[in-house]
Amino acid sequence: MNLTRPFRLMWTPGSQYDYSNTNTILLGMVVEQVMGRPIADIYQEWLFGPLQMGRTSYPNNCDIPDPHPTPYFVDRVTGVSEECFVVNLSTLGSSGGMVTTLEDFRKWGKALGDGHFVGRRLHKLRMAHARPATSGPEYDR
Repeated sequence: MNLTRPFRLMWTPGSQYDYSNTNTILLGMVVEQVMGRPIADIYQEWLFGPLQMGRTSYPNNCDIPDPHPTPYFVDRVTGVSEECFVVNLSTLGSSGGMVTTLEDFRKWGKALGDGHFVGRRLHKLRMAHARPATSGPEYDR
């Protein structure tokens, strides 16, 4: 990173959206620093336990619990798919890397959608400021 160059905005604030996991990764680092514990332990205490997500984990290795799908790379031009290797999911930091079941995922989705962990007031504010993504991965649009 060249810190001698002046910082320039890519666009006027509020006019566009660009997908990034930076905010989630930094937030996880702050939580770990403040709590003095790994994010996996905090997820278990604050999320998985209270929501009774007994088949959800945040593994710090390549051992994804069975059953799980086989990961593939797909060439967008040719459509050819190739099985890819499994990576240590903790490399995604607090932006991902969780392993869950559909049943547990439904519990998380309901809690997220109804503001379970943030309270009515903050959830209402969050929903009032939500807007469609203008760029980023397809699933984020």
